[in-house]
Amino acid sequence: MNEVKIQQQDLQKSLLESSQSFLHTKGDTSEESIEEAVRFFSGNPYFSKLNEEQIQEVILEIQSIEGIDMDMGSTIEDESENFEEWLTPEVKIKLNDGYWHNYEKLLSQKGSLSKNVVTTLGLDTEKIISKCGDPDPENNKFWDRKGLVIGSVQSGKTANYIGLVTKAADLGYKVIIVIAGRDNNLRQQTQKRINEGFIDQKIWKDVKRPFSITNILNDFDAPALQRIAFKLEKDERPVVAVIKKNTRVLNNLKKYFSNSKVFKNGKINLPMLLIDDEADNASINTKYGNEEDDPTRINRDIREILNMFTKSSYVGYTATPFANIFIDPDDKNEMLGGDLFPKNFITKISPPTNYFGPKKIFLDEDPFNSKIIEKILDNEDYIPLKHKKVLEPKIPQSLREAIIAFYLVNAIFYLRGIFDKKDISMMINVSLFTDVQEQLKLEIIREKAKIESLLSHNLFVENQESEKRIRSFENVFNKYYAGNIKENWDEVKNAIKETYLRIEIKSINQDSSDPVEYKDGDPKIKAKSYIVIGGHSLSRGFTVQGLVITYILRNTQMCDTLLQMGRWFGYRDGYQDLCKIWMTLNAIDWYQFIAEEVENINEQVKEMERLKKSPLEFGLMVRDNPLSLHITALNKMGVGQKRKINVALSSRFIETTTLPKDKKILEDNFILTKNLVLKLADKQTNLIRKHYDSPGILFNNVDLNYIEEYISDFVSRSPLTNPIDAIRRYIRGRTDELNNWDVFVTSPLKKSRYEYRKIQIEDLSIGTSGRQLIIESDEKIKFANGKISGRGIEKVGLSESEVSDAINNWRDENRTKISKGELEKNAYPDSIFRIQGRKPLLVIHFIDLFKNKESSRYSNDKDDFAHATWSISFPPTKYNQDETEFIVNKTWIQNNFFDTLESNDMNELRGSDGH
Repeated sequence: MNEVKIQQQDLQKSLLESSQSFLHTKGDTSEESIEEAVRFFSGNPYFSKLNEEQIQEVILEIQSIEGIDMDMGSTIEDESENFEEWLTPEVKIKLNDGYWHNYEKLLSQKGSLSKNVVTTLGLDTEKIISKCGDPDPENNKFWDRKGLVIGSVQSGKTANYIGLVTKAADLGYKVIIVIAGRDNNLRQQTQKRINEGFIDQKIWKDVKRPFSITNILNDFDAPALQRIAFKLEKDERPVVAVIKKNTRVLNNLKKYFSNSKVFKNGKINLPMLLIDDEADNASINTKYGNEEDDPTRINRDIREILNMFTKSSYVGYTATPFANIFIDPDDKNEMLGGDLFPKNFITKISPPTNYFGPKKIFLDEDPFNSKIIEKILDNEDYIPLKHKKVLEPKIPQSLREAIIAFYLVNAIFYLRGIFDKKDISMMINVSLFTDVQEQLKLEIIREKAKIESLLSHNLFVENQESEKRIRSFENVFNKYYAGNIKENWDEVKNAIKETYLRIEIKSINQDSSDPVEYKDGDPKIKAKSYIVIGGHSLSRGFTVQGLVITYILRNTQMCDTLLQMGRWFGYRDGYQDLCKIWMTLNAIDWYQFIAEEVENINEQVKEMERLKKSPLEFGLMVRDNPLSLHITALNKMGVGQKRKINVALSSRFIETTTLPKDKKILEDNFILTKNLVLKLADKQTNLIRKHYDSPGILFNNVDLNYIEEYISDFVSRSPLTNPIDAIRRYIRGRTDELNNWDVFVTSPLKKSRYEYRKIQIEDLSIGTSGRQLIIESDEKIKFANGKISGRGIEKVGLSESEVSDAINNWRDENRTKISKGELEKNAYPDSIFRIQGRKPLLVIHFIDLFKNKESSRYSNDKDDFAHATWSISFPPTKYNQDETEFIVNKTWIQNNFFDTLESNDMNELRGSDGH
């Protein structure tokens, strides 16, 4: 890119930052004010080289940023103890001109956060600091506060706790410790962010520079004790340390504190804030069941540091809080104090509306038929999922295509004018073992050399032979991007000439000596393009800047570890359509389950806040996973236990999404389903051929016996419907509610993208639906889209007024989000149609499965055969639910003690005679 273009991009960035900072100060970010501000600043001679089109780009970009919003966090707190609210309006005045004011101004000037997001971040951190202890030196009370902040992976937790640090310093906290993960890379990355936002603030206003006892190069290692002459008692400045979660480092810090002159009678009488990033990792006591006085070392070290201060606030941050909430809240130790259970508050912070997270990728869209997720099917002969430390990995074709896709993405960044502005990364996470990572790095270096030799010899020559040699690039473009982005192959091919030499390969692990150096908005550093290879170090906290291509092959069974591996979550404004994630079929299933449980915890926190419950009353329930996953490592389960708890089939929609592969069983299912349709057709003369937008045949007032017989004889392989006994028990226990059913047989009226056929059942002609197939194992087949029914199916059987009322109620409840543009007016979920008093609905589908979108019908050549499947929409019930297994914490067990006792246990409580 020529110097003139670079200069123009720098001018555009400067114009954006100046305009946005002015708008935030003014407090008006309407579209009219944005254009007015940009026009005003662009009149400065400094911006005279920008043309009208470039000025318009700045206006549109600011309008796009300012359209991003963020909901306030939810907080549950302990209101039962004698805790006085200390952050009064008079005290809050201290935040107007100090470290927080400077940090807030920095966030506004960087140009990446809207006014609404910065405001909400300020309100969230104000709420969090208010639940910590009062640092006022006039307050003679001693206190020990513990809390937890739950964020989302890669969503901005660091920005939140830097805001918390600045407010703590403004309000009088004298010692601030940030424990930033277990690896040097993460500690250095965090130190850099805290330097920028707190220690080295460029805009000083009536504040003293904090004294940092660590820096980017140096953790609080052993030489630091000799190197640092600063003593706590000498200065009123806040003392800050950003340290690795390592027992040697923690012990050095303890020595530093104990050698201070203010350490008297085993205590330091200063207010201290300790922030524990990735608080579910290494901080958890994993020695439950052993001697009470012998917790794990890092857990012990953190508790000892807290116990050295008369006034200490501990705030853990994590996106995967399962282990934290399984901590025993009653665990006490005379020397160490209580364990790290967040007894005083738990806050769930929301991500901004442009967050690219688990819900969006794995719940809001179908991950098996996604433009983002690509399936790895060819790794076992090259990089097996299960392997030992000694392995010579080779590059499978799927990884080779992913690498080529990364070269294409760099070129597309260039075409979009962001190549020099943004870092671009590809992440490869295929092994826990450092030796294997380094071996793979070598293989990829060799592959890179081949690719760049091919490009250098053929990109700059216009003939048929050269076109043929780079056909692999064109094929990858056509396979993954053509038709989904605005750029075409010829444009991309020409742009590759400008970008392909920038790509570097880095390993990120404890042995890596060549660190990544992202631009990350620093004008002194050029933007980088990295292929990063790693394992554990890429799974915890480390931010892979501009991550566009991910290739992940891991077989961990820990839900929290899997979620933390999702470095692709975050913000991808301007290039979200380029993002690709290669993973296995099992991994897609895993991430779907994890995304559901994360949403489950979020809803539990909101409900606890509504009911004004405390953290000690947080009865956490997490589903036991049918896919052999563990919610967290077994040694982090603490006092968590498995319990059979009533399964919630009330207001649920269930489907048979997995079928047996056995052809005879599939044919039996088909005949069984045809016979049911025949029986119902004989009993009903008026057949409704279409209901709302769903084409098909509706049978009203169907007796329960038909339903029970059908689902009992139907053979499914879906976890909830195989075996069917629990669902049968549920229905039989509610015959007064579920005796009368609607049955709807879907029958598409027009041709889909797949082959279209009709199944003849006596006089009825029923259209088949087309679905793509995944062969999951030798015994099971699964639909690629992970579901059967289309949107709106649950309207079937309801009256027009019932449908209208349900939609209007949903719109009333979401009026604010609809008005802000966060929700579409017609984006209501089908769940709103599961209304009290409606009949249960059985939906029957006749489906043709296809191996891919271009292939012919799979698995059975008979013209009168289709794969029969079914769905059921259950209305709300007034009864208790059937049982399924959940992992529950100690609080849940205590709150529900009598409900979970077996009959023998109850007899023991009552006496041997049962009375």
